[in-house]
Amino acid sequence: MQPIAPLLLFLSLLTPVWGWGMLGHRTTALLATRYLTRPTSRQIRQLLKPQSLVTASTWADYYSHTPHGRYSAPWHWIDAHDSPPSKCGVDYSRDCGETGCIVSALKNHTARVNDKSLDWEQRQMSLKWVVHFVGDIHQPLHTEDLARGGNSIHVKFGGRNTNLHHVWDSSIAEKIVGGGGIKDAVNWANDLYERIQKGEFRTEGKECKDLTKAEDCALQWASETNMLMCGYVIPEGGLDGKELSGEYYEGAVEMVEKQIALAGYRMGMWLNQMFEGQELEESLWEQMVGLWEEL
Repeated sequence: MQPIAPLLLFLSLLTPVWGWGMLGHRTTALLATRYLTRPTSRQIRQLLKPQSLVTASTWADYYSHTPHGRYSAPWHWIDAHDSPPSKCGVDYSRDCGETGCIVSALKNHTARVNDKSLDWEQRQMSLKWVVHFVGDIHQPLHTEDLARGGNSIHVKFGGRNTNLHHVWDSSIAEKIVGGGGIKDAVNWANDLYERIQKGEFRTEGKECKDLTKAEDCALQWASETNMLMCGYVIPEGGLDGKELSGEYYEGAVEMVEKQIALAGYRMGMWLNQMFEGQELEESLWEQMVGLWEEL
């Protein structure tokens, strides 16, 4: 068996679309589990077997970097053609693109999860996309076209060369909690849950639980997130070449924590609506067993 390290190195050199990084996606999934009803949890476990919601939350990034999954890369963002920091805003008809975007993908894959005409594997993939995209849509640079979503804005963080997209994906979050491992995600999710319960974060968007309006809800979330581009992410004068681990980081902490908290809360509410009233399907287990026997 070949070592996995060279593969991970190769993936890291590809065009990045890693919304929130592994820490952020794991944290939103862990936080979402705190809001799931028991029936929803059972449905999710059945559909994702042998994976968990947490392991499934990062699958979409790896898949989009494979030859077979490259078509799904544009679904991770919506490229707002606005002008931060002077003017921000998402326009679906202008910004979504012919290959689709995160708004259309959330709508389509939400519907596919409970489409009984699809086989288990297709429905499982759709659920993993939904979980991932609810996280991505709360990362400001996944709602922005400027400089390839910040990938072409070269900055420093902790003295290391990087780009603005990566800073918002991973650097800020990992500095907040002191690491990027699964234990860090568990601790961060627990902390954010307690703070939500205390009312520290306003859980806007609670009305967005109508699956027949999935596109409207996703567009609302993307529009809210995009406003941060003008509010903070891109300041007057730009950021090229600047060190962002000091004052800029301090100003971003509250925003990153709020966006992760909102993503986790909304994910839990969304999944509950997706599986509300659904019965466990014995046929899913039979399909899974059949696929495993073919391997």
